[in-house]
Amino acid sequence: MKKLFCIMFLTLFAGCGSGDEKELTNEQAIANQCITKHSAGTYTSDGGGSTSTPEDVEAACEAEGKTCGEVITREAALCIAEADGLVEGVAPTTASLFRHDVFGWVWSTLNTLDQTAGEEGGESRTIDAFTGEVLERGNWAGFN
Repeated sequence: MKKLFCIMFLTLFAGCGSGDEKELTNEQAIANQCITKHSAGTYTSDGGGSTSTPEDVEAACEAEGKTCGEVITREAALCIAEADGLVEGVAPTTASLFRHDVFGWVWSTLNTLDQTAGEEGGESRTIDAFTGEVLERGNWAGFN
């Protein structure tokens, strides 16, 4: 009887299945939609970013001993950033593909919300170049 009770308890509270299944978060589902929708996009960086081809980036990543997959397109990165709340500002949103010291290969997306004489600023999203995960949200400021 004790054994039957334990089995019923575990079934009710532990759930069914092996536990290996992972449900996608809303953020991951949106990233996947953007990646699929913009799979035929481009890889050109704005504003002096990397001029590496996707093949160069994938080879560099694998040379670091990682399994990286395919680089998402510039348009997919912009779609993910927009879905994450990065709005179009007073200038077009930019995207640059480069190797980040902490995160590895990323798309850095920036908007410009303020542009006055000599100064500008906005928001940014740092997006994993392979998975589309938003790794960092921030603000930026500079001189123009």
